[in-house]
Formats: sequence, C-alpha cells, structure tokens
Amino acid sequence: MNFRFLTRCPQHRSLHAFTLLELLVVIAILAMTATVAFRATSNLADQARLEKTQQTVEQVRQAIIGKSGGIQSDGTPLVSGFVADIGRLPLPVLATIGTNDYSTLNELTAQSPYAYPYGLYQAVSPNITNDANVDATVFVPCGWRGPYIKLASGLPSIYDGWGKVIANPNPLLAYTPNLYTFLGGGAQNTNYPTGYAPVQSTTDPIAGIVVEGPTYRENPLANTFDRDRVQLLIDANEITSQLQITSSVVSIANYENSVNLAANTTATITIRVYGPNPNAIAGLALPLLAYSTNQVFSAPATGTLAIPGFTVTFPSLPPGPKIVRATYVRSGSTGITNSTAPAAFTLVAGFNAFSIKVPGK
Repeated sequence: MNFRFLTRCPQHRSLHAFTLLELLVVIAILAMTATVAFRATSNLADQARLEKTQQTVEQVRQAIIGKSGGIQSDGTPLVSGFVADIGRLPLPVLATIGTNDYSTLNELTAQSPYAYPYGLYQAVSPNITNDANVDATVFVPCGWRGPYIKLASGLPSIYDGWGKVIANPNPLLAYTPNLYTFLGGGAQNTNYPTGYAPVQSTTDPIAGIVVEGPTYRENPLANTFDRDRVQLLIDANEITSQLQITSSVVSIANYENSVNLAANTTATITIRVYGPNPNAIAGLALPLLAYSTNQVFSAPATGTLAIPGFTVTFPSLPPGPKIVRATYVRSGSTGITNSTAPAAFTLVAGFNAFSIKVPGK
C-alpha cells in the first residue's frame, strides 16, 4: 500500500496585505478622528479660558462698584468698592510690563498718586475745598483702602484667561487688534456700545473695558458683537445716587415747637452733604467735597412767618458713606445760628431719601 502525504509548500501559502489605497483610507480616517478630537479639546480649552476671563472681568466690576445687595450689621446697606471710597471711577495707571508700556487697571491693586490713603478726614483746612463748608465736627471716612482686587502671585497686573494683560497699550489708542480697550464717556463711536468711547487720557475715568480681535470676534472692525465678546460696561446709573432730603419740621432746640419768623426777619437753612472729592489728587486737590444747597425764608414787614417743611434734592452724588448736616441762620435784630449734629448714612446707587429736623429758634 502506498501512502502519499500531501503538504503545502511554503512558496504556495496565501498571503494577504493592505494595499496602498487601503492604507490611505485608514490614514485619512485617523486624521479626521484626530482633527475632530483636537477641535473638541481646543474648543473646551477656549471655553474655559473665556469663562476665566469673564470671571476676572466680574471681579473687576465688583472691585469698582462693590457687590450688590450687601447689608451691614446695623441693617444699613453695605456699599463698598473703589467708587464708594474714592468718589470716582479708576483712572488708567501707566506701567511697563515686560518690554511694553501699558495703561493698566493698577489703581485697583495699588494706591496711585491720584488717591489719598483711607482715613477719617476732618472737614477743615486743608482737607475741604471751600472755606464756607469748614466744619470741625464733621469727619468723613474715605480714601484708597485696597487692594480692591488681588493679583496672582508674581503678576504685575490683571490678566485674562489667555494670559494676556487686561490693559491698553500706551499711548492710549482707539483700536488695537486683539488687545483690550478702555472705554469712558465721549462722542459716539460706531465700533463700541452706545454711550461709550475709547479713553484717550490717563485722567479719563474708566467706565468699561472691551477686547477686540480674532480671539473673540470674527471681524474685529465689524459693527456687530458676537456672543464671545468680552466686555465690562459700567452704566452711569450704577455709580450715581440721587439724594432727597426732607425736613418735615423746622423746630426750636427742643424739637417740639415750630418756628415763627418775626417781621422783617430772614432765615437761611443750609443743607451740606460731605463725601470724598471725586477730583482729589493727592498733593494737588483736597480729599473732601461738600455738596450744599440753601433754603431762604423771609417774614413780611408786618406779621410773622411759620417756616414750612421742605424738600431738597441732590441729583448726582457718588454712592458710599456720607455725612449730612443742616445749619439754621436767622438774620435780623436777634441773629442766631443753630446746627444739627452730623449724621452718617450710606448712599446706594439710585434714589435715596433722608429725613432731618432743622433746629431753629
């Protein structure tokens, strides 16, 4: 019997490999997958940087005008921030960062030459701007008491989520691609929101900041703002208070009986509100400013005049701690001057009402 063994010779083994076309298809699929993954990761990273920048911008807002809705232990409003202490918006501060010169927000992080240090300032010379408002019994808490925003360790200024300084190049320019622009009041500029224009001087208060450029906008010069545009705008209503002071009774020293002016007698009632001087520059302009208004009452030649209650309005005051005092001066054969005790109160942005009794006699 013959046995025949069948074996397959190696040279006849069937081998299968990728063709060049198949390799190209695989490489293309891998490239597309990597591109999609990269874009997704990049978008997430950009979103995180944008959110970080928006958080920083909100911190700047709170540093300037304080947190809203705060209440002090005595139940009165808590008004804090740069504006409440200084009486104005921050000014650009020149600084060299690296090899470039910038106008920065550093007045929020370090005391500048334009601001007095925080303290109790007495309303006497040389602290008050008008001698007619000198009052040794009035002490106003005001001045720079920052830092209003804390810098990260080792950083010379405030940075956004991309590691870019939130500052204007110096000299101040109306537009620089992909850099921040400080905004203030001024003539309308079609590249910016209504009521805002680029700050042109280091003495112009900063009411807003905005960044221009491809990082945030498809077309930096277009007059349309996309949703990723980073900006901070402080409206005038957020930094302005209207104060209405009502005196329902003008009374004698014991605050019980109304005042009757004798014939040919005149009474002048002056209401003064003391606060920080928004134009104060340390060493040049004084730290305190008094806002004042008069009410004059004259009795006829015969008979008397009962002084009625009255209301006075201060239409534009910066929010924050203030001191108010009323003075009653009567002319005539028996002149007399009386004043209320200084009263402290805190103005909030918007409408404020305050009631006093004016001592006459």
